[in-house]
Amino acid sequence: MESARGRAMPEPDPEPSPTVTGSVTAAIVTYHPDPGEISRVIEKAADQVRHIAIIENSGDSHHQGAMRGVAAAAKTASPHVTVDLVVNESNLGLSKGCNQAISLARSRGSKFVLLLDQDSELRPNAVARLVEAYDAISSVHRLGSISCVNDERYPVDLAPLVVLDRLRETFQTRRPETGHTLKHRLGYEVLTFTNSGTLIPLSVLDTVGGLNEDLFVDAIDYDFSLRLRFDGYHCFLCPQAQIDHKQGSPFRRRLLRREVRLRSYSPARSYLIVKDTIVCARLWISKFPSTVLSFLLFMSVGTVGGLVLLPGHRDRARAVVAGLYDGGHSDVGRTMERPRISAS
Repeated sequence: MESARGRAMPEPDPEPSPTVTGSVTAAIVTYHPDPGEISRVIEKAADQVRHIAIIENSGDSHHQGAMRGVAAAAKTASPHVTVDLVVNESNLGLSKGCNQAISLARSRGSKFVLLLDQDSELRPNAVARLVEAYDAISSVHRLGSISCVNDERYPVDLAPLVVLDRLRETFQTRRPETGHTLKHRLGYEVLTFTNSGTLIPLSVLDTVGGLNEDLFVDAIDYDFSLRLRFDGYHCFLCPQAQIDHKQGSPFRRRLLRREVRLRSYSPARSYLIVKDTIVCARLWISKFPSTVLSFLLFMSVGTVGGLVLLPGHRDRARAVVAGLYDGGHSDVGRTMERPRISAS
């Protein structure tokens, strides 16, 4: 390569060739996915695993047909990968979908399941690095899960929200019982993980059980992290394994004469965030009070911020009130019914 002045320029370093890991099933649960986006997610996963389990949860013929086409295209493009597609007739929730994918992983003889959201793209060699780190760390500590790093921070310019992001990181990485976390050359301990990009051995799932189907979409990772801790396992993060995971829809608005960039969720999703977090908190508050209070604080600040800064204040407020009531009600709070709040 030459510059405009004719002098030789160094060639850019090529991306490393992905390493295919045969012992891992990538589990992807979809709900109204964008066909182009989910195709990229599957393509990146197919470069690194031998088996992909897709659970289609949209519950309508349009998205079901689209996902059948995406799965067929993936099988053609990656003949070395086994692609299983399960189409549910209604939205059974993320936990149920993940558990269905875990069952498929068992049937395929996988050792690990890698949880992926429909908008999460693995970077090269992420899976191989997770497996390498798991094998090394589990020889020293009782390891229940290991997760990729998502470099994307909350896209905010407002100082209080930046502080909120730092508080979240502090709550995630500081163990209240001892004041410190475990470290290893290939990773470090976290108190809770994010579902997408997390590798879990099937042997651990056989011991502690699958994901909690009393939670529909949110707080699933909090609940499973705390269950692992309760059973004496550790959760680690592997900085060498990276993933690009979007969280929420980007939203911009003017505040105090400046443009603020935020993440936006629909009122229906706000309902689920509040309801599922309250249900999870009720399960674990007596066993892990410091951790539970920390994520309740994080949810509360984020919810209030959404009510103040995001559009649709009335629908959003109704959604939050319904989530608080349903999450605190022993019967309604555990139902798998879809929220009564319409998306907007």
